[in-house]
Amino acid sequence: MATVFYQNDANPSALKGKTIAVFGYGSQGHAQAQNLRDSGYDVIIGLDPERGSATQARADGMTVVAPAEAAKRADWIQILTPDETQAEFYESAIKPHLHKGKILGFSHGFSIHFKTIENSTNRPSSRICTKVKFSASRMASRFTSRPSSLRKMWTWS
Repeated sequence: MATVFYQNDANPSALKGKTIAVFGYGSQGHAQAQNLRDSGYDVIIGLDPERGSATQARADGMTVVAPAEAAKRADWIQILTPDETQAEFYESAIKPHLHKGKILGFSHGFSIHFKTIENSTNRPSSRICTKVKFSASRMASRFTSRPSSLRKMWTWS
């Protein structure tokens, strides 16, 4: 059973001083990463440094590191890679670096729903869902006190 949290339930200071690694810099990844960074959080992007999206992330002022290194450094791991490649990506780059105290997040959850990724380690995990396209989310965050990517979150363990 999922628990639904809304913006007023959040404690944004809980992430201060923590490193958030965003994996994927497409339509959702760029918006969530920039919203978090612009809200004062320490964000790194976990991408192959040769990818075109890594070039864009650096142009946007983001720090780009290899996925395994980002997973190793991060306190919060937020996965936004395509669902069809998430399981293999998770096994190779993420899972070896999970340990007590890390949070594992998914911004869409087909890989969780269809059990191609299972949280067998019982680590805290979350799924963040918004009600708008992420380009609109990015625009909306410029006019609100908190990023709209944090407006609604489901968590499970």
